[in-house]
Amino acid sequence: MGGAVMRYKERLLIFGCGAVGSIYAKSLSLAGYPVSVYARGQRLSELSKRGLLYREGNRTLRCPVRLVKDSAGSYDFIFVTVRRERAEEAFRQLADSECKNIVSMINNLDGYEGWEKILGRGRLIPAFPGAGGSIEGGVLYGGLTPSFLQKTSFGEIGGERTARIYALKRIFLRSHIPFAICPRMYDWQLCHLAMVVPLGDAIYEGGGNHIDAGRNRALMKRTVRRIRSNLWLLKKSGIRILPGEMKLFLHLPEPALSAALSAFYCSESGERFIYRHAEKARAEMELLHRELYRILKKRREVQ
Repeated sequence: MGGAVMRYKERLLIFGCGAVGSIYAKSLSLAGYPVSVYARGQRLSELSKRGLLYREGNRTLRCPVRLVKDSAGSYDFIFVTVRRERAEEAFRQLADSECKNIVSMINNLDGYEGWEKILGRGRLIPAFPGAGGSIEGGVLYGGLTPSFLQKTSFGEIGGERTARIYALKRIFLRSHIPFAICPRMYDWQLCHLAMVVPLGDAIYEGGGNHIDAGRNRALMKRTVRRIRSNLWLLKKSGIRILPGEMKLFLHLPEPALSAALSAFYCSESGERFIYRHAEKARAEMELLHRELYRILKKRREVQ
């Protein structure tokens, strides 16, 4: 592997060790950070018996992490990587934690006030992962999203560049995790779901896998129109379109967008980042669909 791994002092906890949590645990641990992981159910059993296993090429490797039973202990950052329907439960479990920096890598459409009420004001750092994959037979298949597709995005609720934001930046730099510091994370998350919900809906409406959806020209056209309509509505209601690349959906010709979307669905990335998640997180996607269109309806009514 070439040389000794640096060792860093910041203690990190990954709270929720599914595919996304496992990807970050692996990246941070291999960079030299002391990483603890919290899991439950089947994933807890897998980690207890075999450790954090991941696939690299044609090899299955083990990543050094410490499995913990709760969030007790002193951590510099806790990364919460659970699905949306488990968010409040996770924050209630973390309410009494000593850690002052809770990084919420979770979809959010309603703002952060409710989460802060549970955790206490000033502890939450809104974020969103740039990672995708699945756990198959206790082994992680997946990795960080290419930076041109989606970076790990994070920032203070008010957009300030604080000491802890720079500390998190250093952690990601050392771990080779592509990232972006976002001045308006709530706007970013609204825009993200304005795109992701139609992408997931296309899988379900196609009635098959990612390739079936990608080859359905009418479905791809419909998906582009839904994304574009969602983003225009957000823009008109005062939401800043973030990241900037998302504006392509507003300005590029529909045929070009449909063709690009079709190619993406039919690719390996389409399988990893759209199809696998849509299949394994259907309850979350259905919840997000309802929440997104509820929010959009409210914004349409006040215009």
